[in-house]
Amino acid sequence: MFRLGKEKRRAPRVKVHYLLRYKAGASEKVLSFVKDISAVGILFHSKERIPLDAELELEINFHGPDGPVRVNARTVRVKALRGMDGFEVGAEFINIDENARAVIKRNI
Repeated sequence: MFRLGKEKRRAPRVKVHYLLRYKAGASEKVLSFVKDISAVGILFHSKERIPLDAELELEINFHGPDGPVRVNARTVRVKALRGMDGFEVGAEFINIDENARAVIKRNI
C-alpha cells in the first residue's frame, strides 16, 4: 500500500549502517546499529522494548575522522520487528549542540 500526500518529516532521512551505543535510563550501554538518520533524528535496532518518550544517551560511531558523536534523544516510535527479535526505535535529537549537529550533517 502506498501513501499519497505530503511528506511530514522535518528533514530527509538517509539509510546508513553505523555502530551505535545507546543508554536508556539507568540501564547499561547497549551496542546496536543505526538504520537511518537525519539532521533531527535517528532510527535504530534494539533488542529490548524502549518506552515511548524515554530519554536516551546515544553515541553514534561515524566512519572517518569525525569519530563518535554523543547526543541525547527522545523515543517517538517503537515498532516490533516481524520474524525477528527486537524493535525499530525512532528517536528525535534533543538539546543537541551545533557541533554535534554539524558532524551529523557531514556524515549523512
